This record gives sequence, structure tokens and C-alpha cells, in this order.
Amino acid sequence: MKTVTGGFLYTLADLVDERCALRSFCDTDRICQMPAARWAQGNDAQRAEYVFLLNQLLGAHLRRCGLVYNRDFRREYFPRQDETEKVFREDWFNIRTGRPGRPRTVAKYYEYGLLRFWRHLAVNLSFRPIGSSWFLQVVPKYFFTTDGETPCDPDLVGPYTTGIKAVEHNHHVLNHVLFWTDIISQQKPVIRLSLFYKTATVIEKEPTLGIANFAIPNDPAVYDDEPETEPSLFPMPAPAEDEGESDEY
Repeated sequence: MKTVTGGFLYTLADLVDERCALRSFCDTDRICQMPAARWAQGNDAQRAEYVFLLNQLLGAHLRRCGLVYNRDFRREYFPRQDETEKVFREDWFNIRTGRPGRPRTVAKYYEYGLLRFWRHLAVNLSFRPIGSSWFLQVVPKYFFTTDGETPCDPDLVGPYTTGIKAVEHNHHVLNHVLFWTDIISQQKPVIRLSLFYKTATVIEKEPTLGIANFAIPNDPAVYDDEPETEPSLFPMPAPAEDEGESDEY
């Protein structure tokens, strides 16, 4: 996790530690430590470098969680795990309700007419400053592949994703976010990003709540848990049912 700016090497690694591989590229007499808060609250250039390092750290962590990143579509997704099974599910714990959530289908094979493809649960993750604090933004997504790895033509799968979005509501999206935070935390109380076995960043799992100064007219604003629905992936009779999980492709 490093970046070079203005002839200086910046890294989240501990350059003071003689076991650090990056020490051989540095003038060890000029090594100094900079508080993360100074970077995080600095000017735009410093904040950009800070986010760059955090993204590197997060990417390494997500690989350890078993996720795969697609650069073209800018999302992490659950891969196809072997050559025999056609459905893969993950257990998770809902920190909001304090009990296990319904197991989620994270990758599934479909045959529909002449079409053959995989649908994967996916997510876009990014660090965002709000006021003086930093947050990890979790945006649930989908990812479609022909073989578990090669992306499908977006024009082909677009209508299927639209069909799912049409039947999902706010509580479905909230449960997606809670599911992803549990996966990223590896079922631990917090999301802990480590570098060389040392904790570099700790992120709370439960989303931060706030009150908006606007609302949808006549919105009942139901906040209690509601049962998961299982809408079809397809606009016409489908070969199987799925959870109520939606977002743009």
C-alpha cells in the first residue's frame, strides 16, 4: 500500500520496522511518521492520496474475503466456486436485528431459452468524507457472466436487472448493505483492515443513521423488519426463484 508523490514515498506500512520490504527503497535517515488525521483532513491532493492508499488496503482485504474485482464494471463480486455446483449461498448475521439473516444466493447459473449465464451478487465500495468524518459507502450491485468470469453483454442482461429492481423496496436494499458489511467483516464485530498482520483501519459494521430534511409524500416509512420477497429474475415465468435483491447492473 504505497504511493509516490513529489519524490516522496507514502505508505501505510511501518517503514521503521526493519522487516518492512519498502525500507530498501528509502533513505532510512529521513523516515517520518504522519498521523492519518492530517492526511484525511488535509487539502484535496492529500485527501486523494489518502483515499488511494485506503483503496489499496481495502482491495487486499476483499481478496482475503474471497471476492473478485472486475475493473471494467468497477465492482466486487462473488465468483463461481467450482465446476459442479450451479447455486452458491452465503450465511450472514444481521447486526441490526441481532439474529442470523436468511442465507443469500451469491452466484447462480441460469438457462432461459437459448441463454446461458451466471448471476452474481456484487458491490461497489468507496471511501467518502462527510463533514469531518470518513465513511465506507456500500452500493449493492449485480454482475452477470457467461461462465462465472467473462462479463455478459449489458444489453442482454439489462432487462433482467430492471425486473428485479421493480419489485424491491428500501428494506431489501438495507438488508443488502447489512449483508455486505457482515461479509466484509468476516463475521467479526467490526470491519478490520490489516497490513502485515497489524490493524491499519477499523470500520463500524452498522450503517450511520440520519434524518433527511425531505421525504416522499405519503411514504409510510416502515422501519421494522419485513419478510424477504423472492421476485423472479425474469419478466416472464422463470426457471427458479431468487431473493429480493436489486440494484443497477
